[in-house]
Amino acid sequence: MDDETILNARIEVMRMVVDNCTQRDILNPIPIADKVWDWVCQGSGKLCSCRPEDNRKDDSSTAAQKPRRVRKGSTSQSV
Repeated sequence: MDDETILNARIEVMRMVVDNCTQRDILNPIPIADKVWDWVCQGSGKLCSCRPEDNRKDDSSTAAQKPRRVRKGSTSQSV
């Protein structure tokens, strides 16, 4: 996404917050708009400020150290 598209999306989020919030919240809608923006951008990589930076050097996904175990007999069986 380019900067203009991001700006337009943030303006639209602010407009939706102001249109749908209480009178008290209209006095300071920015914190609510920031929360909504973070919610909208979840999983969007660099757009979301709530996600931490990735610190792996090789850009690979990490496997679980202890994989989950399934109790014997509780796995699905094909019919």
